[in-house]
Amino acid sequence: MGIKAIKGTRDIFGINIKKWRYVEDRIFNYAKRYNYSEIRLPTFESTELFSRGIGDATDIVNKEMYSFKDKGDRNITLRPEGTASVVRAYIENKMYIDKGVRKLFYIGSIFRQERPQKGRFREFYQFGIENIGSLFPIADAEVISFAYNLYKGLGLKSIKVELNSIGCRKCRVEYIKALKNYLEPNLNDLCSNCKERYNTNPLRILDCKNKICKDIIENAPTTVEYICDECKKHFDKLIAYLNILKIPFIINGKLVRGLDYYTKTVFEITSDRLGSQNAIAAGGRYDYLIGMFHSDEIPAVGFAGGIDRLILLMEEEGLFDGFKEDVPDVFVVSVGDDSKSRAIEVVSELRSRGYSVDIDFMRRSIKSQLRKADKLGIKNILIIGHEEIQKGIIIYKNMKKHFQKEIDINNYDEIDKIME
Repeated sequence: MGIKAIKGTRDIFGINIKKWRYVEDRIFNYAKRYNYSEIRLPTFESTELFSRGIGDATDIVNKEMYSFKDKGDRNITLRPEGTASVVRAYIENKMYIDKGVRKLFYIGSIFRQERPQKGRFREFYQFGIENIGSLFPIADAEVISFAYNLYKGLGLKSIKVELNSIGCRKCRVEYIKALKNYLEPNLNDLCSNCKERYNTNPLRILDCKNKICKDIIENAPTTVEYICDECKKHFDKLIAYLNILKIPFIINGKLVRGLDYYTKTVFEITSDRLGSQNAIAAGGRYDYLIGMFHSDEIPAVGFAGGIDRLILLMEEEGLFDGFKEDVPDVFVVSVGDDSKSRAIEVVSELRSRGYSVDIDFMRRSIKSQLRKADKLGIKNILIIGHEEIQKGIIIYKNMKKHFQKEIDINNYDEIDKIME
């Protein structure tokens, strides 16, 4: 076959889809615990939403977005992250009317044209939560608590919370000035990307993975040294809340986010088992983003986590050891047209009673059907043949205990009692 999946995408099926469903179910469970309502977002949006919201100087907008013109000559982009889409939905649907806090979560595909590598794809899957409407650090603490407790609840042992404050509009100006003064003597030694960032987005230099750049910024000033009194009070209160919640964290004064809309709190959930790309979730406060598209500035905080990388880490830690594909509760064996018709009735009745049931579709022999059921690991077998129909019975067979019994073909209550 000449047609294959596009580079950076893949199919998810078999035992892998069971892992995904397990993780997604836990995310839904935690969203319910924390009272976050689900929102389903469009896969594509107006390009302007991301270029304005994320920032023209970011790598995502400059290098990674899948953008195109549609037949109406509109500039369209496959969503490269979820927060901007949630903000657009929040404003468009006037969720701000009651002036209260709106708590939303989402799961869906994200698209970025990056170099595919282990745990990183061009179409990947992300979940996120957004707490919109509160200025106060209690909202930041809840968002971090959600992330930390979800990952610990999934059994991860290698994770840690890294925390920082990057200040507000007022104090960030002074920090950027200090950072540029520090970097200026080594400007020619920075990588090509960081030379460009020096003028467009100097904070992103702190996040560069190039070894030379990392060495240069080793002794750079940290953001928390320059935050104003208001930002410091916010950060100190957040730390106090995290201590109350018994959430361990380290302060990383060089932690920044790759999106322009962040302010004050930023954080990452990281693991030392994933190499240099060690973050499985990241987020923070974005008090100015909504004001870019709406008449009022409405504060907000949130985070997003990659499901692909989360599952990879869970595999690394052995949390899926022993996982097997689901098998039916019952397999109904039948041979011949008359028994096949009766078997279909039995299958339908058992499914209506909540059982997972399968049946042969290939006109195999009884022996072949039993071999298939045994290979799949199905315990409960019901056998219907011409002779059984004549007697008005069905044969129940337990493949694990090597036990069988004749049951009245219409006595489904007896079948319920005997099956495991």
